[in-house]
Amino acid sequence: MTADEDGGRRRRAEAEVERGRRRAERSSKDNVVACRLDDDALAALDALVEAGVRGTRSEAAAWLINAGLQLHQPLLDDVAGTVSEIRRLKAEARLKAQRHASSS
Repeated sequence: MTADEDGGRRRRAEAEVERGRRRAERSSKDNVVACRLDDDALAALDALVEAGVRGTRSEAAAWLINAGLQLHQPLLDDVAGTVSEIRRLKAEARLKAQRHASSS
């Protein structure tokens, strides 16, 4: 790889990081989730912060979670459909139970 190619890759990576940072700043982050991480995951967050990719561990974690959600969107869509069906069946079961209770 030539120095020009390496510089081009670096500039593209920096531009992508900056675009991600701007998207993160525009989005609303009103929800807090606490989780436990192993040492490797914490080291990854710290590396992102130290490299300037994200400003805090929280921002790094949110960024990685969003990347995972985007990557697995087809699965999440499938799960959402299943959850919707589960909710419908639960509501149907409650209604049947209420009808049975009122007829007894």
